[in-house]
Amino acid sequence: LAADLLAAATVVPVFLGLSPRIDRRAALAGAVAGLVGVVALGVVRDGSVAEGLRLLVVQTGPAGLDLGAFVTAPVVAGVVTMVGSWWAGRR
Repeated sequence: LAADLLAAATVVPVFLGLSPRIDRRAALAGAVAGLVGVVALGVVRDGSVAEGLRLLVVQTGPAGLDLGAFVTAPVVAGVVTMVGSWWAGRR
């Protein structure tokens, strides 16, 4: 699941990065932000950073196969990539 979550966090910035209008740094930041968003989801929902980090690596049990993590990762990654590219274009 860790590899699937990494793929979910990076697929949107990679495909958006194919466009010349998307800044490369924003795409990289989007991929990292997707993973950070998953940790933030765990912190908000479960109340500790340890539980947030657990969403990245636990493959079984209550934290495993978490749909929220797989939805959060590409959404956060896409938003950060788009906003970062918009911000880079303003300079």
